[in-house]
Amino acid sequence: MKRRRLLGGLVAAGAAALLPGCTEEEVPRPPLPLSAGEDGGVYWPLGRALSVTLRTRWRSDPLVTSGSADNQERLRDGRARLAFSTVDVADEAQSGRGPFDAKYPLRALAGLYSDYVHLVVRAESQMKDLDGLAGRPVSTGAPGSGTEIVATRMLAAAGITLRGFERHRLDLHDSIAALRAGVVDAFFFSGGLPTPAIAKFVTDGDSPVRLLDLGQYLDTMRSQYGEVYASGWIPTNAYGLSSVTTVSIPNILAVPHTIGAESAYQLTRLLFVAKPRLARAHPEGRQLDPRSAIDTYPVPLHPGAERYYREQKRA
Repeated sequence: MKRRRLLGGLVAAGAAALLPGCTEEEVPRPPLPLSAGEDGGVYWPLGRALSVTLRTRWRSDPLVTSGSADNQERLRDGRARLAFSTVDVADEAQSGRGPFDAKYPLRALAGLYSDYVHLVVRAESQMKDLDGLAGRPVSTGAPGSGTEIVATRMLAAAGITLRGFERHRLDLHDSIAALRAGVVDAFFFSGGLPTPAIAKFVTDGDSPVRLLDLGQYLDTMRSQYGEVYASGWIPTNAYGLSSVTTVSIPNILAVPHTIGAESAYQLTRLLFVAKPRLARAHPEGRQLDPRSAIDTYPVPLHPGAERYYREQKRA
């Protein structure tokens, strides 16, 4: 009798150990693929760092992607449940414009930091503005990237159509290699400061480069596309190059509108738990702040994220 009671107790204890809340390692964790971005950009180190913290509740792995437009497509078809995106691309996705053939309602968990449009040319180049790109080989970014969208818009603002130059659709690493080899005369990239691959390219020093000033195109772009674009500045201390004005674009962390309020709340909470890790991964991680994170225009905040920010305000 005592033996049966002992065995029964052991069975009950074993069953209890399988119940949620016993230990975090034993709780089944649902998948949460995170669309990050190109290896060499800023999304990638931040995505890797964030995934480490998210693994306390989800099986989260960062995905190498082409960038914002690719990330939106992955949210749409379910390959991702969380994604970095610039707000201009997110606006196109939720409106069903540009590369997106149907509206897809999104929600934001937080505003993060801003991207800055880079136009990199060789140091000895005589180009001074976008007019100098006419007829030349230029990389406008990889298909599916936010870079490609903003570069195309900026060229149009300067009156240069896609037929007005030799277009190459290369990712960041291939753009750098093509500029180094003389295959292209310039390349665009939209990223935070400093963008790791560009910083390394400058530091290598084998192909001296400079940045073109792009600030003069902001007003035209804002008149056509609204407040998704803002004034930006790439200072000398970003890369050790002469400072330039440019166009900046806010970034958000986006989710499908179908994600539940509790999951969105926990994702937002863990994003801020991860801030020290994000800051170690890249300087832009330091920009995360609950006071500015609520600004995700034109993508609405998820109600679960709103709950988190209300609690922080009361704390």
